[in-house]
Amino acid sequence: MTTSIDSSMQNPVAAITGSDTTSTDNSAEAPFSPAAVMPEVSALQFSGDPGAMLAALTMATAKSEGDVARQQRDDAMSAQDKSEALEIHDMRDKANLQRVQGVVDGALQITAGLCDLGKGINEAKEVGATGSDLKDDKLRAAWLGGGSAACKAGQSVADGLFNGAITDKDADAKMHAASADAFKRMADDAHDNEKDAKELLTKALDFYKEYVDTKNQTTLAATHRA
Repeated sequence: MTTSIDSSMQNPVAAITGSDTTSTDNSAEAPFSPAAVMPEVSALQFSGDPGAMLAALTMATAKSEGDVARQQRDDAMSAQDKSEALEIHDMRDKANLQRVQGVVDGALQITAGLCDLGKGINEAKEVGATGSDLKDDKLRAAWLGGGSAACKAGQSVADGLFNGAITDKDADAKMHAASADAFKRMADDAHDNEKDAKELLTKALDFYKEYVDTKNQTTLAATHRA
């Protein structure tokens, strides 16, 4: 009695991929890609062969997990890029605020200095002045002194406002930096999951090939005994 061997069992890779890889010319053989097996996996799931069905189910699961992990990795990396861009934007805003603060402080200090200078000149005039001239010099000196004090007070207010805005930008930058770090960790985890899914797919293929080889050898042994 002669027992036939299913051609799909003679070459498991060809059975899954639909290609013939029995050639002995290894140099001409194209590298095997696990992704190429997926269109034929659904057929193996309903083949009725327990080993093939188990391998097909494992491969389908591995591909699904790999696709999800890849999408999660891409989304996390995109979010990381946006967070880092926002962090850079906040740092530039802070630098701009510091420059504006410097200009405002400088202008107020110059104005206060001019007021102090004018006050000093008028106070010097008071020494030899009498009557209405003395009164006018004192009045101008008082106004200039008040202007100087107002400029210094304005500088303090401006410094408080600018420093508050700069602190806010520091807080925003730190928040975006923390977000970027979190998204990076998510991307790394997703990358690891994708790698695990690829390894699972490879193991499923190896299992299927070993299963088919064992089945073929059993069939051949039975044929020889017959």
